[in-house]
Amino acid sequence: MFSVAPVITDTGKTLLLRAAAGEAFTFTKFQAGSGELGPGETPQSMRALKEVEIASIPITEAEDTAEQGFIQLTAEFDNQSAVQEAFRWTELGLIAEDAQHNEYLYAYACDVEYAQLLTPGGGSVSVEQAISCVIAVGDTDNITAYVIPHSTYALQADFQAHLDDTNNPHHVTLAQLGAAAEDHTHTAADVTDGIFPIERGGTGVNTLEALRNLLSLDWVIGFYTGDGAMRHNIPLGFRPSRVVIVETMSGNPELLGESGWSTVDARDNSVNVYNRPHIFYIEPGKNLIHFGCPQTLITADADTLFAKGHGGAAVTDSGFAVGYYKELTRVNKNGVTYMYLAWR
Repeated sequence: MFSVAPVITDTGKTLLLRAAAGEAFTFTKFQAGSGELGPGETPQSMRALKEVEIASIPITEAEDTAEQGFIQLTAEFDNQSAVQEAFRWTELGLIAEDAQHNEYLYAYACDVEYAQLLTPGGGSVSVEQAISCVIAVGDTDNITAYVIPHSTYALQADFQAHLDDTNNPHHVTLAQLGAAAEDHTHTAADVTDGIFPIERGGTGVNTLEALRNLLSLDWVIGFYTGDGAMRHNIPLGFRPSRVVIVETMSGNPELLGESGWSTVDARDNSVNVYNRPHIFYIEPGKNLIHFGCPQTLITADADTLFAKGHGGAAVTDSGFAVGYYKELTRVNKNGVTYMYLAWR
C-alpha cells in the first residue's frame, strides 16, 4: 500500500496557471518507480521520477468530488502485465499532457519507509493493484482525464496501443486542423516571400547587381533623357571602369536650341550637326569638364566637379553623373535622349 499522498509539483502549478488562462491539459496516466529523493530534492521540485519501473498505469475512472476544485482519479494495474522485474515501489507520479502533446509531471509522491515490494506474476495468478487519489485542479473547466475502461490484464497494453496508433484513431480531418492536403499545388501568386532558385525557374538572387554578376555581363547599355540640371545621376549599381555617352540627334533644332548648322571653314561652308552625333568618353580619373575652352578630361571626382558648377560628366561609385552648364551642354540637354555604354 502506497501511504504518501502525491504533491503538486512546480511544473503542475505552472500547468494550473496555463489552464486558468484558457489552455487545456489532460491527465493521461500514473507512473510507478523505485527511486529515492536526494539531498535538497523535494516532491515539488521533481520533474520526472528518479527510476521509472512502470511507465504507464492507465486511468480507469475520473470524477469530481463534492468539494469544488478537486478531481478523484482511479488507476489499476496487475503484476502479470505491468511488472517485469521485482522492485520496491517508492515513487508515484501523475502525468499530464498539454494540447501540443508535451508531457509533464503534475504530482509526485515518494514513500521509502512503507515501500511495497512488487514482483512479477507467475502462472494464472494475477495480483491487481489499485491507485485512488484526490488531486487539486483549481476552479477551471480546462482540465480533463484520459480514462480507459477497466479491462484486467489489458489496461496497459490497450493504452500503449492507442498511444502508438499513428493511423488517426480519432479521425481528425484536415479541415479541423487547418492543414493542407498531402497532394496539393501552389501558383506563383501564392509565393509572397523568398527567392526561387534557378532549378525552380528563378534567378537565385535578389538584386540587379547580383543578376549581372550571375550572367557575367561585362558591360551594360542604356538610355537617359537630359533634364538640363547642374547634376543628373545615372545609377548603374556598380562603379564603371569607362563610359561612352552618345547624344542621339533627333533632327529637331528647336529642341536642341541651335540652328542645326555649323561653320566648318573660312568660306562659311556649313554642315548639319545632327548628322554627326556627339560622343563623349569618361573613366575614373578622367572626367569631362569645361574650363572655359576647350573641353578637357580631368582627375577631379564627380562631387568636386559638380560642386563647382562646371557641368560635364563624371564616374561615380554607383554609376555616372552628367551636368548642364554654359558651353558644355552636350551631355544633359533638357529633353534630349542619350545612349550610354558602360563597362565594369
